[in-house]
Amino acid sequence: MSRPDFNTRLLGNLIRQALDVCPGLSGNPQPDRVRAGYFTLMDSETGEVVSVSPFGDIPPEKEERYRSFSEEKARRLWEHKDEHDSSWESRNPAQDKWGGAINAHDFILAFSGLPELLDEAISTIVAYQMGWLSWKEAEFITSKSNNGFIEKLRDALCLA
Repeated sequence: MSRPDFNTRLLGNLIRQALDVCPGLSGNPQPDRVRAGYFTLMDSETGEVVSVSPFGDIPPEKEERYRSFSEEKARRLWEHKDEHDSSWESRNPAQDKWGGAINAHDFILAFSGLPELLDEAISTIVAYQMGWLSWKEAEFITSKSNNGFIEKLRDALCLA
């Protein structure tokens, strides 16, 4: 089975747009935090990393941390892809394993750089905007973490 094509420019623009509105979301625990991080896209069938990309002005001291967390979230979800829809389901803060990755059928999307519920919301809203998830699927995945940011992000991006 071959993976669907996607527009990398569109994908990048959607991530940047989501990052731009995050500080204004009500309930954001760190609204002054830098809007930056790493995004990982993985083929959910093979586990092949399709891309790992930085977004925003990542502080140099955070660069390796954000990148490795983004990749780890995707890899961990891929290892549990038959049981889990989100890396939230295997999170373990004591071992630095966080939420932020979601399984969108053909792809696993992961973000790291924001509070973990916002990481998950960005991954989910981008999968929805790319047409890889229905809104019902997006709500189901984020219900596992009780993520209230998904609807706030959708509304801030005028997607409702």
